[in-house]
Amino acid sequence: NLLDHLQDAERLRLHLYRGFSSMFHYVTKEIGLSESCANNFINVARKSLEVKELKEAIRQGHFGVSKARKITKVLKRSNQKQWIEDLKNKNTREIEKKVASKVILAFSCMAYSPRNSRW
Repeated sequence: NLLDHLQDAERLRLHLYRGFSSMFHYVTKEIGLSESCANNFINVARKSLEVKELKEAIRQGHFGVSKARKITKVLKRSNQKQWIEDLKNKNTREIEKKVASKVILAFSCMAYSPRNSRW
């Protein structure tokens, strides 16, 4: 499984051993994935270290890596059940909208926080 390999490769820093400055270069040059696929796999492999259920759901065929990549910015152990169910039951566009609303909400809360005010 490529996700397992990437997790092991990153843990062992295999990209450095093989002469690459980053995992991205290792995956695109050594493994031969396109840049967009490399980004998808690297991000999902990293998030799967924190949320193991993500990789398991991919393994079981509930959704693919490309769709899973859409939630890596918002997925946490505390909200994994809901996001993984959403991936199983919603289409990609619905997932993108939900993620965008969460990211915009988080940003607006940070931007307008009294601690960030310069008045």
